[in-house]
Amino acid sequence: MAAPSFSPAAGTYTTAKNVTIHCTTSGAKILYTTDGSDPTASSTPYTGAISVPLNTTMTIKAMAIKTDWTDSPTTSAGYNVTPN
Repeated sequence: MAAPSFSPAAGTYTTAKNVTIHCTTSGAKILYTTDGSDPTASSTPYTGAISVPLNTTMTIKAMAIKTDWTDSPTTSAGYNVTPN
């Protein structure tokens, strides 16, 4: 199972961001958290871009699951959105 990846990449930005999560394994379901905790089978399913507004620091963690497959490793990305 491929590990999820994030776009844009983790980092510090001066404008709000919409973060997308991708998994290259066909049919995989992505689960994520935004509070820095590791995702579990009961975490929020990814259905669309995650908003990171101005004046926010957020760590997104994600994992991919698929029936009869081993869960992917957890990946994470930290975002710090602070205007100039």
